[in-house]
Amino acid sequence: VEMSTIAILGAGSMGKRITAQLALRGQTVRLYDRHPPDMVEVFTMLEEQATKGFYTVPEVKAAEIRVRAAQDVQDAVRGADIVVEVIIEDMAAKQALYREVCRHVTPRALITTCTMSLSISDLATAVTSPERFLGMRFLYPVLHIPDVEITSGRASHGRVLDMAQSWLLGMGMQAFFKAPGSAEFLRLSPVEVDRRQQGERSVGVSCNQKKRRGVL
Repeated sequence: VEMSTIAILGAGSMGKRITAQLALRGQTVRLYDRHPPDMVEVFTMLEEQATKGFYTVPEVKAAEIRVRAAQDVQDAVRGADIVVEVIIEDMAAKQALYREVCRHVTPRALITTCTMSLSISDLATAVTSPERFLGMRFLYPVLHIPDVEITSGRASHGRVLDMAQSWLLGMGMQAFFKAPGSAEFLRLSPVEVDRRQQGERSVGVSCNQKKRRGVL
């Protein structure tokens, strides 16, 4: 199943970074936040990628076209293949949002959370068809970090986990699985973050240089 339309709910530091990462990797992203100015900042973040030479200007412009600031939750999730929730770490707030999402999202859509501290199984009780709910934590600082930690809940279906992994692999990203209820999270040291970012960036810069010379 092809998945390419993504709804990001929450335009804080992580939400903006995830939006930029996915748009640069070819995804169509609808970003929603109750504070509209936060959504605009993602475009500045994208433009910095061209300024720093990690992507060409045409690549960044194409990514910007893929991002749309949604008017509300319904506008963001209608027709989305994957919903990524990135709001405050509050059980009640997240569950209220999921109930609203489930009123508008398609039955086949995956619903995911970036939580680090809350139970996936408990959060899933607010989701219609909880088998499609899972944790999907993008590792900070997100840009140029290809690693994503996936956590299943008690109700998460294996097919849904496979779909999430295939989607990430299709973008050149890597899924790491965390056991339900485990207190251990995948964490990268500052040195490892720098190493992985440098690896991703060097590939991007090399490709951009070849494009300018007409090699690619």
